[in-house]
Amino acid sequence: MSVLPLLSVILGNQLNTTIKEDEVKNYIKEDPISVSNFIKDNFSAFVNSYNNSDNSDIKWLATEVEKDFEINIILPESSYKGIFLDFDSDNGYSVVGNDYEFISFNIDKESPFKDIVADSYNYYILNDFFTYVIDEVEYNLDGFSNEYIEEQKEELFKNDDKPKKHYDGQEDKLSGSGGINYPNTYMRSRYGSGWVVESSKSLDMNKYSLESLSCYKVKHGDSFFTEGNCWAVAAYNCLQAIEKLQWIHKGVWLDIPAGDKDYRKNVKYFPQDDEPWQYSKYKQRKEGFEVRDKIYSDEWKERLPELWRKMRSILNDNKKYIENGGAPWETSGLVEKAAKAYGEKVNGVEHYNWGAYVGGNGIRQLDNYMPLAWSTSNDTYGSHTMTVCGYKIYKKTNKYSIYIFGKEVAKWTTYEYKLLCEICDGWTKYNPETQTSPSRYYDMNAHVGFSCIITFSYKK
Repeated sequence: MSVLPLLSVILGNQLNTTIKEDEVKNYIKEDPISVSNFIKDNFSAFVNSYNNSDNSDIKWLATEVEKDFEINIILPESSYKGIFLDFDSDNGYSVVGNDYEFISFNIDKESPFKDIVADSYNYYILNDFFTYVIDEVEYNLDGFSNEYIEEQKEELFKNDDKPKKHYDGQEDKLSGSGGINYPNTYMRSRYGSGWVVESSKSLDMNKYSLESLSCYKVKHGDSFFTEGNCWAVAAYNCLQAIEKLQWIHKGVWLDIPAGDKDYRKNVKYFPQDDEPWQYSKYKQRKEGFEVRDKIYSDEWKERLPELWRKMRSILNDNKKYIENGGAPWETSGLVEKAAKAYGEKVNGVEHYNWGAYVGGNGIRQLDNYMPLAWSTSNDTYGSHTMTVCGYKIYKKTNKYSIYIFGKEVAKWTTYEYKLLCEICDGWTKYNPETQTSPSRYYDMNAHVGFSCIITFSYKK
């Protein structure tokens, strides 16, 4: 449940003016701590606002927040810190997540953690499952410990064992809902005939692959792979697109500090010297690794872009090991820090209720020349982070008639819509001559799995 409508009412009453929902962020940050603190400080007004809203079927009788503490909000491939609010008596509880969301909310039950004092608390968001940890042992609310909980997690996060169907238009070796090279062919194959493109957008941006921005080749078994950098590459693809599409498109060139005038040049990069902490972590890999020699070659098109060098420097300085992967807020945080290094302000916001954003605000972002980052666990890519760089909205018109004794007595028309997002998945072959790689499409209507959409805003 979004608490933005309630917060906007409270702020409006306090300021004696009308505060729109999208203006709340000017007064209250979207992180769980800021939202929780505001609710605690204005709890009576919050309860009244709820009772007067359309959400209220029964009256909420809470008078205070009795307890509040951090809780780990667990997703299939990541987690983040939320706030648990325990209201007085048996008047409910809430888990406050990112982006002004109550991701669990009850107004007439006791806290699930009543009388439980633990080292930490967990909430498995996908199946409304609470646990707590004492002396490194995890228990569920019935007192069952590790073995039982591991079974629950396996059930919660397991992949669908049914064979995934491949459709015409998809990459030969890919199935599920993504890897679509030919969207029109895919639509006919999966949904039948009659679909036409009603609207579309494709951002004019360079699309770098995971391999083209890898400093290392890491060994798994008998094969070498990229360095596990999808989350950071998505951050780079987004920021270089923002720089190109926002500053250039609007006719304003990025004002580069004196020390970084060659912003877009490709530079030689020596990992052992330029990122010593990161290099030392890769050296510790038991299965081994290799440094890609092309990144410090005289063939300039194979070197690393200057902006990517800056991002890697930030990761090295903050001791963030690339191969460990990155949570959605780390992807947005890397964009923000790199922009700040050049004196610019770019803000990223993670939306875990992604479905509400990708077809609405997400489309508007793309129409306004702003890419999206997409962190997901799905039936094509597994756990992966990518850049959304466009879309196609397909429309199908269905006409119906009723005839009585051969005479048409009624007719009507209905419309169906399907959204395919254009993505830079990082898996396609990079062309150093054009400094880009082909994009693909993903069928958002058939998506199965966890997702988080990250939107960005630029302030001059």
